[in-house]
Amino acid sequence: MSGDLRLIDAGGDLDIDSVSGDVSLRASGPVSLTMNNVSGDLSAQAPTFEHLRIQSVSGDVSVDGELSAATPHGVDTVSGDFRLASGSGITVSVRGMSSDIHSALPHRLEGSADRRRLVLGDGAASVAFNSMSGDLAVTRSRQRPGPAEGSAAAAPLSAPNADERNKILGALERGEIDVDEAMRRLGDRS
Repeated sequence: MSGDLRLIDAGGDLDIDSVSGDVSLRASGPVSLTMNNVSGDLSAQAPTFEHLRIQSVSGDVSVDGELSAATPHGVDTVSGDFRLASGSGITVSVRGMSSDIHSALPHRLEGSADRRRLVLGDGAASVAFNSMSGDLAVTRSRQRPGPAEGSAAAAPLSAPNADERNKILGALERGEIDVDEAMRRLGDRS
């Protein structure tokens, strides 16, 4: 009901229901994630999301990982923001009354007003984001792919922990910092 949930080294099919607690997921393998949330924030990181279906009333949603192009994905909020960090080609269909769209990655923006599409790369993976007033921010994934054959292993990025990340996203939401400063603090590498 109101406790926070942390899942580490998870994988497979996950179905999560939460009322007011924050949920933090750090998956070590592919994930199919279904989540219903009332007011807590969700932070999910996985190498690949095979399926993503999230419904939240006022909690912010942060997803970091490749999205499978095999199935459509969806995120619905009333007032929560959606931060998507990925390196794959994505098409995000945005329906929102007063939703702003920000992308730190090269993209095309199509449509107008309350029906827009943000296309990155080949646009192969499909995500529907529906919100009354939540914003969309797209950034580069903080996860690094495995080293190429014959290359030295890359050092891991030092990312803020969940509490620090929530403080940074809160400062962004309150307008205390801009998207570029939030990305710098979150450790994104553009």
